[in-house]
Amino acid sequence: MGWIYYAQRALTMTELREVLAVEVDQIDHLDRLNIPKPDSIIHTCGGLVHLTPHTTLVTFSHSLVREFFQNDEPKFLLSPCDIARTCLTYIGYSVFENC
Repeated sequence: MGWIYYAQRALTMTELREVLAVEVDQIDHLDRLNIPKPDSIIHTCGGLVHLTPHTTLVTFSHSLVREFFQNDEPKFLLSPCDIARTCLTYIGYSVFENC
């Protein structure tokens, strides 16, 4: 849910699945076997997130969910530093070497 909360725009299910598979200690490549199934993500979030079928955007199921996080950011959310580490790991993968 931290990825949805901190994202600057709504993430697609594909983006969310891929970022959830990133392992910070795995600095060479993304292990595709770690990519979670969409149903698993929705189930794990316990009804707090919604997948819009036509756009495949993953959003909070109600505006009150975001409001709750804004008022009392739970400790179980990833921190902005954790998110930054994950992003840096991802862009450091060898697939991006020639970009």
